[in-house]
Amino acid sequence: MLTPRYFENTLYFFVENLSNERRESFFEKELPYLCENFKKVYIVPLYPDETQLHFFANNLEVVSFDFFRPCNRIRVLFANLFPIITIYLFELIYSHNKVHYIRRFTTMLNLLILRFAASKKIEQLIGNDIGNNSVFYSYWFMQWTFSLSILKLKYPKLKLVSRTHGADYDENQIQTTLPFRYFQLSKVNKVFPVSQYGADYLQREFRFPKEKISVSRLGLVGQNALSPVDSTTLHIVSCSSLIPLKRVGLIIEILNQMHIDVKWTHFGDGPLLEELVQKSKRLTDGCIVNFKGNVPNREFLSFMATTAVSIFINVSESEGLPVSLMEAISFGVPVMGTSICGVPEIVTKQTGFLIDKNFDPTEIAILIVKNHNNGALYLINFRNAIQNFYYEFFYAPKNHVFLAKQLLQISQN
Repeated sequence: MLTPRYFENTLYFFVENLSNERRESFFEKELPYLCENFKKVYIVPLYPDETQLHFFANNLEVVSFDFFRPCNRIRVLFANLFPIITIYLFELIYSHNKVHYIRRFTTMLNLLILRFAASKKIEQLIGNDIGNNSVFYSYWFMQWTFSLSILKLKYPKLKLVSRTHGADYDENQIQTTLPFRYFQLSKVNKVFPVSQYGADYLQREFRFPKEKISVSRLGLVGQNALSPVDSTTLHIVSCSSLIPLKRVGLIIEILNQMHIDVKWTHFGDGPLLEELVQKSKRLTDGCIVNFKGNVPNREFLSFMATTAVSIFINVSESEGLPVSLMEAISFGVPVMGTSICGVPEIVTKQTGFLIDKNFDPTEIAILIVKNHNNGALYLINFRNAIQNFYYEFFYAPKNHVFLAKQLLQISQN
């Protein structure tokens, strides 16, 4: 195992995996700015991954780490009995779902044991740097944050920060209690939600202090040209997993109420694919449907750059801050999304149409057809305004410089 040398202003960046085609595809975009502000940056993946990073720097190093290596659970329990009991009682006192911890005592105890075992392994990796202006940054508020929070019991000066995205803080999305969230929030120095919705949620649901929260949005690197415009053809595009939460079937219901020629292209795959394909076959002959399946992100971006798209739609029941919507507005494409979670931070009057979560498909069909027929979807001033909104709020160089400077400031305090 790597034993890092001492570097002033060292950053340990804890991620899930290195792959650019999985859900953590955005972390690599931060690396140039992190490496510019820290003398040494270590990336520590949770899961083994043979993928190579696309960014390289002399002060950047990927560390091999076995987070889930088996342990002697009885030995870990008795070696850490008092802090385990302390954390459990802390969570039981502060949790908004005390019954959950009582009913699932055995499960919660086992989880604590495993995270204590992981924290011991992390200590062996980072121990030399804990007091040396180092920052320990978890990209998700999940396993890494939990184990580092435990380590902070032993090292109170450990500087721990974490991003939050959606399913790693929003219990409404996953319909369960996130384990030991109050304990972890009591230990982090700062949390960086990717949306204002996330910041508000943490304050409202977990009583997390406002001064320990800083919204740090994700973003795209590209300075894109506007996508092509063809006002003669209504072309609707969507991108999401084909699962019940995403409610893609509602797009088919919208199409069914349009009564004009329309193209619909969907990117994404999932267990509902066959059902939705069969449902789409019942649409009129004037509706052309194309299920693209899962494609590399670069192919999706190429499609958006070279294809005339009238409007991009997301009708999900729950979201964090959808990356696909960011990508659409980066090309100046009008967007439509449901008024849930962080969606209203992208879908505004400047960028498109924010609709009610429980919308009427007929009303939405009328709205889209009206703006297609009157040409509103294709106005160059409208599309320029959409792209300007992207540069103001979701342009990666701007957003990641902000984050890197905040992390550097934490390291120096």
